[in-house]
Amino acid sequence: MDDTFLSDLTTADTLSSKQDILLDLLKQTYARITVVNIKEETFTALYDATGVMKEGEVLSYHQALDAFLVQNIMVEDRNPAQAALSLDALREFYHSGVESKRMEFRSLVKEFVYEWSEMILTTASAKQPDTIYILLKNINKEKLMSGIIDRFIYHDCDYFIYLDGNCSELH
Repeated sequence: MDDTFLSDLTTADTLSSKQDILLDLLKQTYARITVVNIKEETFTALYDATGVMKEGEVLSYHQALDAFLVQNIMVEDRNPAQAALSLDALREFYHSGVESKRMEFRSLVKEFVYEWSEMILTTASAKQPDTIYILLKNINKEKLMSGIIDRFIYHDCDYFIYLDGNCSELH
């Protein structure tokens, strides 16, 4: 393999364009992409389709967490979310060696109407120490379909056979 090809792969421009491509791919799936630096206790918005934060905006972590909990999470779900997202919990998660953690919560859209959201915490970048990425997406449709399927099976089926086409196993 050509040495210039290898050196070109590690140039700052190439790495930056790869990061841009990956960020664009993530933007297609997630409504919010943020970075938490647990050492500096900062919260940086990389992307926010909801318009609450501007790209590149940096807040203190405590300020961002309080705003996030009030603006996005129903009162009934706030205590578990606050416990899972505290700096102490994030530090424990970061040092545990686990690459990602997933949680679901309900967001109040308007009075008596809520939607389900999924939050993924990940320490995917070893090149950025003390950094946790938080990815958010709406999973309301998936939760609705799952609920309908569960109710149908419970109500109308004596037994249910699930075939997984990816692994050719009978469950």
